[in-house]
Amino acid sequence: MLPFAKKHNVRVILANRRDYPEATPFTEAEFNQLTSSLSVTPEGIQNLRDFLRDRAADLYQLLETLIQVDNVPQKGGIVVGGWSFGTQFTTTLLAHAGSIPVGDIDVASYIRYIVNLDMPSHILGYAPIEGGWNPLLDLTLPGAERVNIFPRWVSGYFMHGETVAELIVRDFTEEISPTLDRMTHEELQSCLFVAPGEPGASDDMLFRAIRMHDITSELREMIVFPTGNGGLWDNVKLRHVFCDRSTWSEFWGAHCLREEISKAEQSGKRVRPIEIVRLRGANHFSAWDDPERTLVALMGLEEADHSV
Repeated sequence: MLPFAKKHNVRVILANRRDYPEATPFTEAEFNQLTSSLSVTPEGIQNLRDFLRDRAADLYQLLETLIQVDNVPQKGGIVVGGWSFGTQFTTTLLAHAGSIPVGDIDVASYIRYIVNLDMPSHILGYAPIEGGWNPLLDLTLPGAERVNIFPRWVSGYFMHGETVAELIVRDFTEEISPTLDRMTHEELQSCLFVAPGEPGASDDMLFRAIRMHDITSELREMIVFPTGNGGLWDNVKLRHVFCDRSTWSEFWGAHCLREEISKAEQSGKRVRPIEIVRLRGANHFSAWDDPERTLVALMGLEEADHSV
């Protein structure tokens, strides 16, 4: 997407998550906190809540530093985006930022909106569609094999129909090769880093912990239905972009979110400003296969499509 930034008058800053290349690794204490969250106890779920709240603070501090060091103007605003599993962290920021003490910079006043690109349904806290397959959750496969199969599977093109009644729940089409199959070895090395997802590593443990404690449902409630105690953060818009050739999970998550919002609005419940955008014909690696259109969608230049 970077080559198209100037054309659309935007500045793109790419930040890797903790434990990824050029980012700060988790400390031993933080890793132990994550490990302890895999306990089915009140202490386990509280440790997970604390771990995620600390990650919100990481993101908040990054934004605060960028604003201060780079003299970011309020005009135009900052769009904070997450992709795939990274949406767990943008969601956590939106849920907890209002409780972080404001320092010299009121970060919320600089935020144009939060955007989640291709957020899986399990990170939204929704139960899977019947028959929905994911190699990471297939316990008939050895742990290492699940991790090895997943990247290629998730980079495929799934030829869903117009509605969730026509979702393809397992196999990608053979008519369009998976994105990873079309990458050179050098390109794969530059953009694929699976170490945190390996058994016992940080992403693997976090993935298992959030499923064990169903904390994603709790976070969804916090962001979709703000209580009024979060100050300016309660009014920060959420832009939910899903690619309709990704796996069933991203399509299903968008559908469930829209249904929940619709029911809440009909009952008069307060709902955060949320846009749902359907990126037609794009797969989970749209930033690679269709970079300019993905950038346009992330920046709010593509109209919301609520018919999911």
